[in-house]
Amino acid sequence: MWPLRRHLDDDDLLAELFPASGADRRRSGASARHLRRCVACAARRAEFERLLEAAAAAHDEAFETVFPPARLAAVQARIVRRLERAADPPRAPRILRFPARGERAAPARRQPAHAGLLGALDALTPF
Repeated sequence: MWPLRRHLDDDDLLAELFPASGADRRRSGASARHLRRCVACAARRAEFERLLEAAAAAHDEAFETVFPPARLAAVQARIVRRLERAADPPRAPRILRFPARGERAAPARRQPAHAGLLGALDALTPF
């Protein structure tokens, strides 16, 4: 369709800069042939490239103000520590010793359990 047009439109220029699909690659090949012959379209493509480079530079500058090198290094170090911790083999589980039948827990260990039970009963009573 576009061979009937005189110049490439913005979509054609962008597809030539960023070919993504098979159709874009075919269109990009035709666009490249046109760009070799058309000075006006080649100038528009160069302007697109300048705009994209300026946007990338502005993005980089904004990124560096938000994440100065020291802060970025600290964030990267924290990420590395988390990854190292996640990659470490898990520690062996601790086995808790429970009293055997007939064995009574020491009075100091029973008091928190009794206090918790009394607190739960107190919360359930309507008085």
